[in-house]
Amino acid sequence: MGKSNAKPCILYVCRNNAVLDEKITEILKKVSGKINTDTDLRVYSSPEEVEESEIINFLRTPSFFSERKVLVMKHVDGYPAALLNLLAADVENLGPDVFLVLTASKEKMAAKFLKAVKSVGTIKNIRAPSADSIRRWLKKRADADRIQFTGNALEIFLENTGGQLDQVKDAYQKIDLYAWGKKEKKIGAVEVNRLVPRVYHLRVFDLVDYLGKRDKNGALRALRSVLEEKWPLVGAVTLIHRCFKAMLYYKYGLDQQAAAYIKANTHAPPFLVDKILKKYKQFSEGYQIHEMVRIMGILNQYDLDLRDTNQPKNLMVSLISEITSA
Repeated sequence: MGKSNAKPCILYVCRNNAVLDEKITEILKKVSGKINTDTDLRVYSSPEEVEESEIINFLRTPSFFSERKVLVMKHVDGYPAALLNLLAADVENLGPDVFLVLTASKEKMAAKFLKAVKSVGTIKNIRAPSADSIRRWLKKRADADRIQFTGNALEIFLENTGGQLDQVKDAYQKIDLYAWGKKEKKIGAVEVNRLVPRVYHLRVFDLVDYLGKRDKNGALRALRSVLEEKWPLVGAVTLIHRCFKAMLYYKYGLDQQAAAYIKANTHAPPFLVDKILKKYKQFSEGYQIHEMVRIMGILNQYDLDLRDTNQPKNLMVSLISEITSA
């Protein structure tokens, strides 16, 4: 993604988090190999990860290693207005040396910041199909091809694709090809898991789940899967931190607060959020309060360390060891 006449900022707006994640993935694949990702790429998944001075310094400092720097800020509609308004002037003055990528579930955020984005960038509203319409499409297509999903295979298929229609269509082609020519076109959970790999953000949730269960070997396997996408790992630490914070709510008997916290901070389809809540409540039963508090302190330290390292994989392996032995 070299310098051009293209606008230096783009804001994607969609209510489906999987759709937004796919847009970010597309951009990261385009810049891979074209910029120095260690120094000239920053990805923030939530306001919890943001340090004001770090972003401002990134926007104002020219790169010595790449033609262009890329800053990604996900779910900016959830950022504090004070922070966004502080960044507004820098956004208005973006030059060809920086490309700013923003995502949001709605076009409602700090007015000064939004005005700056509109003045220098492009806003793309994406209408995502509902989970029900995707399910109907899949059933209709399978019926037409005489393919029968058995047991919970259809639910696993939808979960593995993240509830995103493009992913569903691409994955269905693999199922259709596999079933072609078979006398009985029955597709079970085993076939779905073999043919339809989980999308990236679900791989991260797999990592979180293994840590919640204190399963070190499972967490290490999930980490290898996450590393395949070369996504910045600070976002994974944020999700792990949210898991243990929700578990702490549950441990204190604050179930409603736990649900509200996860729903507000986990931008995922409703069916996935409900599954996450059930898992986190179950995980909380395997920990003492002092263990969860200690783990959250460990996560805070690793969050800082991951921002200043050239070996994130080694740090994540160490983090997994500390959490599962806490």
